[in-house]
Amino acid sequence: MSTTLESTADEAALGAALSSGPLAREALALAAFDHVVAHASGYRARPGQREMAAHIAHTLSGVTPGDDSVASDAALPARGIAVVQAGTGVGKSAAYASTVIPLALAQQKRVIISTATVALQEQLIAKDLPALAATLPQPFSFALAKGRGRYVCRLKLDQLSGGDAASADLFESDDAPADTSASGVAARAVASASAAARWQERGVQYTAWANALDGGSWDGDRDRLDEPPEGSLWSPVAAERHTCTARHCPSYNSCSYYQARARLAQAQVIVVNHDLLLSTLGLHALPAPQDCYVVFDEAHHLGSVAQGQFTASMDLMRSNWLDKLPRAVDEVAGALDARPTSDVAQLAKDLKSAQGELARLAMQRIGALPAWLDLTGRTAGRAPTRSGFNDNAPPIVDRFDGGALPPEWTEVVAQMHANASALLKVFEALATQLKANARENPGDAARCAKLYSRLGVLAPRLQSAQETATLWMQAPTDGQAPLAKWLEAGIHHGLVTLTAHACPLQPGSLLRNHLWNKVRAAVVTSASLVTCGNFDHFLHESGLAWDDAVATREVQSPFDHKRQGRLVVVQTVADPKDVEGYTREMLASLMEDLREVKRGALVLFTSRAQMRQAQGLLERGEHGALRDRVLVQGEASRTVLLRRHAERVADGEASILFGLQSFGEGLDLPGELCEWVFITKLPFASPSDPVGQARADWLKSQGRDPFSELVVPATGARLLQWTGRALRSETDEAVVVCYDARLLRQSYGRRMLQGLPPYRLQRRVGGVLSDV
Repeated sequence: MSTTLESTADEAALGAALSSGPLAREALALAAFDHVVAHASGYRARPGQREMAAHIAHTLSGVTPGDDSVASDAALPARGIAVVQAGTGVGKSAAYASTVIPLALAQQKRVIISTATVALQEQLIAKDLPALAATLPQPFSFALAKGRGRYVCRLKLDQLSGGDAASADLFESDDAPADTSASGVAARAVASASAAARWQERGVQYTAWANALDGGSWDGDRDRLDEPPEGSLWSPVAAERHTCTARHCPSYNSCSYYQARARLAQAQVIVVNHDLLLSTLGLHALPAPQDCYVVFDEAHHLGSVAQGQFTASMDLMRSNWLDKLPRAVDEVAGALDARPTSDVAQLAKDLKSAQGELARLAMQRIGALPAWLDLTGRTAGRAPTRSGFNDNAPPIVDRFDGGALPPEWTEVVAQMHANASALLKVFEALATQLKANARENPGDAARCAKLYSRLGVLAPRLQSAQETATLWMQAPTDGQAPLAKWLEAGIHHGLVTLTAHACPLQPGSLLRNHLWNKVRAAVVTSASLVTCGNFDHFLHESGLAWDDAVATREVQSPFDHKRQGRLVVVQTVADPKDVEGYTREMLASLMEDLREVKRGALVLFTSRAQMRQAQGLLERGEHGALRDRVLVQGEASRTVLLRRHAERVADGEASILFGLQSFGEGLDLPGELCEWVFITKLPFASPSDPVGQARADWLKSQGRDPFSELVVPATGARLLQWTGRALRSETDEAVVVCYDARLLRQSYGRRMLQGLPPYRLQRRVGGVLSDV
């Protein structure tokens, strides 16, 4: 059979070939790729790209998502997962899209492409997929899936723009102090007046949004507003599962979220982010993974996203919402002429009491820490005063070793769990009755939807309390990794914050049990899956280690790194472990190096404190002239900073970006926009990370080395991302300067080097450069 696909290829012939045996599918999938590269606007042949496409075509050609008969055929694999490290410049989106999409279309299957960043989603939707759809013989439609919370709830918008005081009262946060002293009462009165003014101001904006919806100038998508709204303004009117009666809502036919869902139902290719994909497994918001071809781009994020999805937390300081809960339940039950089987007022009172007792125990524990004295500005034995609070200080994190709670805490946590669970059962019973009423009496649907939302506003807080208490009650068992359990305390706008958290330690197990057992055909790719020279760390973190369906391939970047770039490692006198001495010496070198910048540069810091020290040097003395060249993360939005940076460089000026971890990944600054990347220190994770600490302790207890097994590979992956900001095309030239000599001096540094592109490597000692 010929594997040439002419531009006039017959659609039926292509479908027949692709839907035949594995060899034919593989050949025609590659032919589709070749056709796209040759004819699609903006696509071009790149070294390594066809190698990636061939690996994907071979791995997936014998797999049919949703077809259980494949599993019984000994000649064909039941699952196929192509794991591809694609170096910068390979053009991985073209490689996977132009092979996977034809395979799916030929079998009348759908494709889900999951990413970690908005930037890549926008690239796929605005550029890559339109070019592919215009070129393939078989047309296809595509759409971007967003979480429910990105859309406005018309019912809530109408309630709040209409001045519904009861609804506003439920949405209002409990920032007012809960004490009953004269000063506490006065503070609550001030807070209440402030809240009323806030809601009046918000009501004006909500009315404007409602008018825009009615006039057709806005479709209810948060991202399509001219100015992104603050979370406090958007949250009360955002669509959410707990307040949604779906088809029973009177606004269902005009609902922005369900209109978007209807468009998704027609799309053959759906672009989504990792968070949404993992959070909606089993909820039917997206096509089932087992029935689709699934692509995970930027897949190195999967482990951290999974861990975030299964982390539970609850607020221990704010409890006034529990005072509102019985009133809301009474209103809903009265409207239904129903009587809850439990004493709701007593349950809410008991839950509030248990939460208060847990907060007392937590503050007693945290208050004994030296960091608490620094945070609150008090002296031992005296109560903190708001005037001494430090709003800029990082939160205090206090972890329970081995996931074991003190004995006196367990009864309190159990009481919280029991009360929250009992209240949730009351909520579920009322919600079921409301939905039944709306279904049986369509004329009453509007009233039922409004009552449902009264409960839905409170349900997530109850659920958080129940889920966190559930995890906190899980005792460590021999041979099993314990849960990470910790407290966080801080200061926000002059008020003490206190939260309880818990999460599983092994993201790989979470993904294996909740995702991979549902996936039949997948592509897993990124530019940073290989760390320290192999896939091992990624496969373990993502749950793919020991999975027989996995086929790995490392595709090299087409860039000539030795010619285009240099990696300069600076030898400092001070050891990086001497934080004060090292930072002082490193910053002095950095300031001198920044004078050499003629166009664009990026400086990446490992901590906000380190970045502030650099800013301080720029504000005074001999380095003041550099200040006007520097744009600092946090001074404006990322979009605004990058626009200013580009404008300066275009005008022939020097422009230097100061940023933290989020600037070390995902920034695309080609050519003159980034001729220098300065790395102030090896990007080890914060030692205060409670999950990292808990994982390290667990590995030590098993006789394993957490530094070698977890810390070094994770740091190597971040370093690969950071250095990857330097070269973005075959014509770029850039220098990466790392001030942390451990990269050359220590064995673990040399392990990290094995995972970096082959830059020309140089050492700098006292201003003198030498090749390594």
